[in-house]
Amino acid sequence: MSKGSEGLIIVKGVLCDIGKCTDSDILVPYGVVSIGIKAFCGCKRVKSIALPQTVTDIGIAAFRECVNLESITVYKLGDVEESGSKEASSEEAATSKETKSVTIPDGVKGIGEYTFYGCKKIKVVVIPESVKRIENYAFAACKSLKVAVVPRNTEVWGRAFGSAVKLTRA
Repeated sequence: MSKGSEGLIIVKGVLCDIGKCTDSDILVPYGVVSIGIKAFCGCKRVKSIALPQTVTDIGIAAFRECVNLESITVYKLGDVEESGSKEASSEEAATSKETKSVTIPDGVKGIGEYTFYGCKKIKVVVIPESVKRIENYAFAACKSLKVAVVPRNTEVWGRAFGSAVKLTRA
């Protein structure tokens, strides 16, 4: 078991708990392969999360009720400085802030029930081809969510998104 620099509790590559979340910007350490069930659930201060490309599993309700979450970005090992902060291009950072988007890491196979439920500030979701299913209520109650880019081969369960969301099949 290890504890990340921001109070993240990681056991065998699984981010299990965020504990008492006081940070608005979270950098999940490179090498984490799974975001555990309810890992960030109810973290109201979190605005942005940088996930490493190593993440292949996101647990049920992992980001549920992160009401101020605006963006999730994916980074590669070379994107991180020795100090541990995410280094993004100015264009990438501006796009993320303006669109308030969530990008799921390539390699994630499914998005479970209630994973992003109640994330009120997210406007755009981009799903990679690796995701084979998006379960009920995964993005429900995301009041600002208007566009979801979903691959044609991804099964979207009936109540995965709210009625105001425009699904774009890529």
